[in-house]
Amino acid sequence: MKRFSIGGWLGILFVAGALFAACNALGSHKIGGIEIRPVSILFEKPGDKVQLTVAYFNENITKEVDPAKFNREFAKNAVVWSTSDEKIATVDNGLVTGVSVGTAVIAAQVAQLTAHTKVDFRRPPTAEELQAAAAKRRQEQEDAEAAEQAKLKVKQRAEEREREWNASDAKKICDRHPGWPVETCERLAQGKIWIGMSYDQLVESYGRKPTSAIPSDYGKGVQWQWCWEGFQPSCFYGKADKIITSYN
Repeated sequence: MKRFSIGGWLGILFVAGALFAACNALGSHKIGGIEIRPVSILFEKPGDKVQLTVAYFNENITKEVDPAKFNREFAKNAVVWSTSDEKIATVDNGLVTGVSVGTAVIAAQVAQLTAHTKVDFRRPPTAEELQAAAAKRRQEQEDAEAAEQAKLKVKQRAEEREREWNASDAKKICDRHPGWPVETCERLAQGKIWIGMSYDQLVESYGRKPTSAIPSDYGKGVQWQWCWEGFQPSCFYGKADKIITSYN
C-alpha cells in the first residue's frame, strides 16, 4: 500500500487551492452591459407574440459572455421586465404580446444594468388599401417603362438625325465651309436664295462663280453686280462687303 508523505499532502492542497482561486477569479469578472434581442419588434394583429432574451457583455462591451461562467454572483440576479404601455404591448418573463396599435418600449433590468427594445404595432392594411398600393405600384412601373421608352425614342431619333445629317448635302457644304452655321448650310442645300446671304454662299448655291462681276461707283461707294447666265434669279447686288442686298 502506497503512503503519502506530509510534503505530498501539502502539494496536493496547494494545487487544489490554486485551482479554486483560479476558478473563483474566472467567475468574478465585471459585466459591462446587456442587450435585448431582438432589438425591435413589429406586430400586425392582436395576440402576436415574440420571446425576448437578454445578452450579456464584458466590461468593455466588446464581447458577449455567459454570465454563469463570467460572473456567478451577477448571474444570480433575475431579469425584471417592464413595458411602457400595457395597452399596446405586455411582457411576461420576456414574452411580449401585442395588444393594440401604437408604439411601446420594453425594458429589461438586471441589477444596475438596463436595456430597451421598441415594439411597433401597426394595423394591417385593408383590402382596399392593398388594392390601392398594388395599383400605385403598377402605375409607377408603367410610368417608369413609358419614361424609358420615351428616352429610347429620343436617342433613336437623335441617331437617325445624325445619320441623315452625315449623308446630307448640307453636311458636305458645312464640311467645305466650317465657319458657316448649320442652318445656312441646310438652306443652301435646299437651293434657297435670300437677302443677307454672302457672295461666297451664292457661289456655293449656284455651283460656280458669276458669268460677270461688274463694280460701279456713283459717289456712294463701290456697288457690285454679279450675274449668272442661265440661272433665275440671275443678277445680284451688293456692296464691298459682298453681302447681297437685292436681286432680280
